[in-house]
Amino acid sequence: AVKLVVDAASSDDAASSATVADVEARPPRVVLALGDAGKLSRVLGRRFLPATHESLPSAAAPGQISPNEALKLRSEWGVVSPKKYAVLLESDFGSRSPAMHNAAFQACGLPHQYGVLELPDQGGLDDVNSATSQRFRDYLSSPSFGGLSVTIPHKLRVQPFLDELTDSARKIGAVNTITPRPAVVTSATTLGGASVLTGDNTDWIGICECISKALRKRSGAPTNRALVVGSGGTARAACYAMTSGRRARGEKPFSLLVYA
Repeated sequence: AVKLVVDAASSDDAASSATVADVEARPPRVVLALGDAGKLSRVLGRRFLPATHESLPSAAAPGQISPNEALKLRSEWGVVSPKKYAVLLESDFGSRSPAMHNAAFQACGLPHQYGVLELPDQGGLDDVNSATSQRFRDYLSSPSFGGLSVTIPHKLRVQPFLDELTDSARKIGAVNTITPRPAVVTSATTLGGASVLTGDNTDWIGICECISKALRKRSGAPTNRALVVGSGGTARAACYAMTSGRRARGEKPFSLLVYA
C-alpha cells in the first residue's frame, strides 16, 4: 500500500484527505491526517490505518484512536447506516440467531439489528404471486435490508427472488444466506431495486469442518464412504460437502450413499 501522512489544521483537511484514499486501488492508497483535527480520517478510513487499544496507557501518536472508538464514531456520524438483518423461518421456534448476532453487532459498535422474519410454508414462497411472496419482495427491496439467514423450508424457494447465486449455492440448489450489494443498473435487478441480491450456501463449510475435525480424532484407516439421510436443502449441502467440498479443501472426496 502507498501511505500518505499529512498534518491537519481542521476537520476539513481530514475530510479532504479521505477523498484521496482508495483502498481498492492497486497499490492501495492510504491517507492519514495527524492530530486531533485529523481524527476524521481515521474514522472514514476503511483499511490499513494504525490504531491504538484501550488497554494501552497512551496512544502512539496524537489523534490515534482504537478500532472500537472508530466504529462507535462511524455509527454516531452516520458513516455506517443502520441495516436490518433477520433469520427467515416458517415459525419462530426460539431461534438463538437474533441474540447471537445482536450481541456481535453491539460488541463491534455497529448500529445494525437482527430479528426474525416469519413466512408460512403453505401459500408462501412456492407461489410467486401470493401475498406472502409480495411481502418478501418488499422486505428484500427495502433500503435498510442488510442480509438474511435462510432456514427450512425456504432454502429452495427463495431462489426466484434473487439476482445471482454463488457457485456452491448453484451446485447445491439451496440457499442459506442472502446478501445485497449496490446495483449499477437498478432496472436490471430481479426486484427492480437498488441492490443485487446474492444467494449463497455456507452449510457445506460447517459440515466439512465438523466431519474433518471428527475424522482427525479417529484411529484407524478411514473408509472414505459417507451416508447422507434426507433430500432437503441441508441434505444437498451435505452431499456437496462430502464430494466437491472436500475436494475444494484439498481433502479426498467420499464415495456417497444417499437415503432419501
